[in-house]
Amino acid sequence: MRLITLRSNDQFNTTIYCHSYRLRRLDGERTVLLVSQAEIARQGLSEGQRVTLETAMEHDRRRAVTGLKVVAYDLPDGCVAGYFPELNPLVPLSLRDLLSDTLASKAIPVRIEA
Repeated sequence: MRLITLRSNDQFNTTIYCHSYRLRRLDGERTVLLVSQAEIARQGLSEGQRVTLETAMEHDRRRAVTGLKVVAYDLPDGCVAGYFPELNPLVPLSLRDLLSDTLASKAIPVRIEA
């Protein structure tokens, strides 16, 4: 799967001004994992379930974020999304865009652990 990291509408870089996200109709929590209904079914998950998201790359250490709440959201198959900076621990410094040499925070290979 590919993880897309997002900012909320009331966020400037890593400064978070509120926990109401009107653009995505989410409220009160940033430790969420947005997943399509089809992908929830394929992965054997249920909406509201807490999961661990782990980077799916060979590294010298495990990169994982636990306690993410599964939220159904309209996304393409094979993609999941979550908030930055909460999911920063999943981004290896070696995973960089070839042209800009910036961290590839929009296409992190991940796997979901129930």
